[in-house]
Amino acid sequence: MNKHWKLLLGSNHTLFVVLFSLTILLSGCGGGHWDLYSGGGNSNSDSSAPVSEYSISGSITLNGVALAGATVTLSGASSATTTTDANGNYSFTGLSNGSYTITPTLTGYNFSNTSDAVTINGASVTVSTEIATSSSSSTYSISGTVTSGGAPLSGVTITLSGTSSGTATTDTNGDYSFTGLADGSYTVTPSLAGYTFTSPIDVTLNGADSASNNFVATSTTNPTYFISGTVSTSSGVLSGVTMTLSGTNGTTATVTDSNGDYIFTGLDNGSYTLTPSLAGYTFTPAIQTVIINGANSTINNFTATANP
Repeated sequence: MNKHWKLLLGSNHTLFVVLFSLTILLSGCGGGHWDLYSGGGNSNSDSSAPVSEYSISGSITLNGVALAGATVTLSGASSATTTTDANGNYSFTGLSNGSYTITPTLTGYNFSNTSDAVTINGASVTVSTEIATSSSSSTYSISGTVTSGGAPLSGVTITLSGTSSGTATTDTNGDYSFTGLADGSYTVTPSLAGYTFTSPIDVTLNGADSASNNFVATSTTNPTYFISGTVSTSSGVLSGVTMTLSGTNGTTATVTDSNGDYIFTGLDNGSYTLTPSLAGYTFTPAIQTVIINGANSTINNFTATANP
């Protein structure tokens, strides 16, 4: 070591050590460390990385009813496939900003939009409800029966509303039917003057007929009943017999028909007396007492004997 170095070391040894160490560091460790010290080096965080925290969701309905089991395909900035749930809903999550396309499919159905273009830009997106329609040409039926007091009730007007509309009338068996109906949502409502009915029935047709949509009718007026019977002789029935009824509803009369039958209708609950008469005959019994109490009275029969 020459005298100049000795002089330098002797006069400012500390400064020399710092400068020497800095020189070694810069020349031997590359520019990357210099960038670090100078503030321009690589950083472990990248502010340009995409944010994947958004979602695309929506729903699919068929005639106003949730359509489950439809396949929904996502394409574009990301791709995925899902299926609508029991409420007709679907969702894609963990999506970043970008352009996407939503495509629904289900065998046997058409959709209002074959695909939906969706753009995510800093927020999740809810797609408008997709409307599905059946592509099948098949039609189905809705049917049922109306009863009152356990007996069929004819003449009841049945009104159908919903995807299709119409009216029908119950027959003598209390039955009604609507045919040629497409898949969809319907409401069946009965009506008849003097009766109230169990609640209207909501029916959803989805590839099959719907039967047993039954109603029970209750009369809103006081019920009435009838008294009936037959008059006969030892050789057969006897027509032309005058039958007189007296009692709760007053006094009235009728005549037995060609079959020997008679009937009194529209009777209230109460006590009644039946009396037959025909010239040249006596009757057994001579009179009959009948009590009406919430039911009709039948088989009030008489036997006629010709006078000598």
